Amino acid sequence: MKRLFAALTVAAIVLSGCQSADDHVVARVGSHSLTSGELDELLASPFVKEALAKQAGSTEELPGSVPAVSPRSIIAIFVRTYLSDSVLRELGDSVTTVDRSTAKEQIASQGTVGSPAAEEVLVNYFAAIAAVRRAIGETSEPSAAQLSDYYEQNRAQFADVICFEGIITRTPEIRAEARTKLEAGSSFEDVMQELNAADTTGEGVAGPLTDQPCLDGSALPPQEDAVGAVLRSGGLDALSDVDVPASTGETFPGIIRVTDRGALGLDNEWVRTTVASAVSQDLSDLRTTEFNRIQQAAAARLEAHVDPRYGAFDPAAETLVVPIAPVESAKARSKKPAAASDAPVAGG
Repeated sequence: MKRLFAALTVAAIVLSGCQSADDHVVARVGSHSLTSGELDELLASPFVKEALAKQAGSTEELPGSVPAVSPRSIIAIFVRTYLSDSVLRELGDSVTTVDRSTAKEQIASQGTVGSPAAEEVLVNYFAAIAAVRRAIGETSEPSAAQLSDYYEQNRAQFADVICFEGIITRTPEIRAEARTKLEAGSSFEDVMQELNAADTTGEGVAGPLTDQPCLDGSALPPQEDAVGAVLRSGGLDALSDVDVPASTGETFPGIIRVTDRGALGLDNEWVRTTVASAVSQDLSDLRTTEFNRIQQAAAARLEAHVDPRYGAFDPAAETLVVPIAPVESAKARSKKPAAASDAPVAGG
């Protein structure tokens, strides 16, 4: 998923651009086109300059070794905009008015882009990427059947589990006070808050024994350890005093209550949460795999063309636009007679 999201992120906006005597098409996707004029406006816009200022000194590169400060970056996001639209259609989704308004606010907060046409290039991109992220991030809650299937396939994982709660304190006197409160019906969390609120040192006098509500039996301390002995054989729901060893060699007075032990099922909250998390991750992985398949197929069908002075459209590349020759400076290009390979994109 990280890789997927990284490919969808605007890794940079460009450093310098192409100056041209005429406003010609530098990239085309279907009926949509990006002109050299729009490209120049984007390169010179306060929005882009602000983005570059935040990256000053950065040597970050886009996937595929395309420099982050390259005119190809603008062209690549133009192409990806319409690739994202195609993917969204396959997913049965689309860019919403909320996506577009959020994109406009994001751009407006960083400066003026230029002409409405140039601004629209970025609005379309940010809106399309937001819609894709939403579409691939939306997964339904696991069904009861899915939870049950996963549990049955991984039953051994929950065959020896100990669930417990506990508190550690600074002194035996504080432990005794905590025990009195627990026996009166207060929760461990409430007792810790009360004891620490009454502490005048500001250092705290009580804390949780663990942040893990349940543990696999194999992860428990050994039986000869006081804590391990209570966890393995202490009475359920009984309050047990223990001395908890610290890494410094000290021991701290503590209290443990074992709430469940043995082979636990989906009626146990920790087991159900653990299973639900694993099933949700599996569903997310499947959706990501399906998204990648759809995107690759959509890229292969995409009718995209790029001015060869900037690179070439490559549907298999993560950047979509790859170099085909070293990119010359604008000044050098202005002095060079146009060759056949330098011709603008058809229709420009």
